[in-house]
Amino acid sequence: MAVVLYRVHRFCSAIGSGGIISSGFTYAGELAARGARTALLAVLPAAMAAGVLLSAGLARAVLPPTGERALADHRDHFSAWHR
Repeated sequence: MAVVLYRVHRFCSAIGSGGIISSGFTYAGELAARGARTALLAVLPAAMAAGVLLSAGLARAVLPPTGERALADHRDHFSAWHR
């Protein structure tokens, strides 16, 4: 049951992500000045790609490399779940 709920939530998240990207392009195209519209719509995908790379780099810097390392660092905290 948990796997089904996980898949449903991932699907809904994907729909939301797809919607926010298309609406972002629409708003940028509608609200930008006529002279800057083309440049803005060209820079927008590059900015999104830079944000994805930045978030991946930040996650790599902050999160532990493996789950085993996280368990070893906080063994007393996680052992309380198995009592």
